[in-house]
Amino acid sequence: MLKIYDDMTRSLLYLSSNCRGMIRSGFGLARSSEFLSDVFPAFYRHYPEVTVKFAEEHTDILEQMLAEDRLDIAIIRTPIYHQEL
Repeated sequence: MLKIYDDMTRSLLYLSSNCRGMIRSGFGLARSSEFLSDVFPAFYRHYPEVTVKFAEEHTDILEQMLAEDRLDIAIIRTPIYHQEL
């Protein structure tokens, strides 16, 4: 879980390198509350000009959203079934 937390934090920092804009993120139904409460308060303090849009869905739907470029990042369970991801 700590590795996922660290990877998520690094990804968000990378995506927000211009310090403004929007990140479209997706979370599995079982994971969203952990990340919302742990990662994003600190993120918003450092990057108040970045808006994070959240989608909370089942893994297969999040995979499809990533494949269709409707999400920038998703925290999902493995295995991943979409070959293009």
